[in-house]
Amino acid sequence: QRNRGNWEEAERLYQQSLALRTELGDRAGMASSWGVLGEIQRKRGNWEEAERLYQQYLEVMTELGDRAGMASSWGVLGDIQRNRGNWDEAERLYQQSLALRTELGD
Repeated sequence: QRNRGNWEEAERLYQQSLALRTELGDRAGMASSWGVLGEIQRKRGNWEEAERLYQQYLEVMTELGDRAGMASSWGVLGDIQRNRGNWDEAERLYQQSLALRTELGD
């Protein structure tokens, strides 16, 4: 549904996935769901909600030590700030992402 642009149905299904993953205590799965839900909100232009979801994703990636996930999160959060016109914050986040991606050889 996400690939088809059916945002409401995709959101409903990912919310179900998030609920199940939360019930199971699957932190990586929860983060994945938050990331996709954040993407859906980005596509809709809901910057505040997208930022909130990606912050949750980043928190779990940090907790799990997933450095590639952290770098990706900072890049997406930079995109959100850029789209909101917050240039300095966008640049700071992009720099964090770039530094970690460089360190990882990505």
